[in-house]
This record gives sequence, C-alpha cells and structure tokens, in this order.
Amino acid sequence: MLSTDPQRFERAVRDAFAFLGFDAELLGGSGKTDVLLEAPLGRDESYRVAVDAKTSGKGAFLDHQIDWVTLR
Repeated sequence: MLSTDPQRFERAVRDAFAFLGFDAELLGGSGKTDVLLEAPLGRDESYRVAVDAKTSGKGAFLDHQIDWVTLR
C-alpha cells in the first residue's frame, strides 16, 4: 500500500505525469513541492504546475488537512 511509503507514492505521481507527456521533476521533502511539472506548448511557450502529493491510510482527507490558502 502506497500510503505507508510517501516517497514511493511521489515517484509514482511523477511517473504518471511523465507518461502523460509532462516534463516531471521529483523534488519532495518536508514542506516542499513534491513534483514540479512543465508542459511545453511549442514556440517557446509552456506552463508549470506544482504537485503536492498526499497519502492517507484512512482513505480520505479532512478539510483542515489541506492548506487552501497556499493552493489559491
């Protein structure tokens, strides 16, 4: 189960986005973005996405466990 191995889960998230065509870089570490994505659009255009991957042994996250201010 990946919820007991957060680093393995973060690698799986990175690999899934790489499979979808993103340039995916695993950063990880406490308080850091887990995966940084870059989507090349051509003609020197791209966009970036910061992914914060979470696991839970309980099957769900409560609202207070998510940093909504940072996500905005």
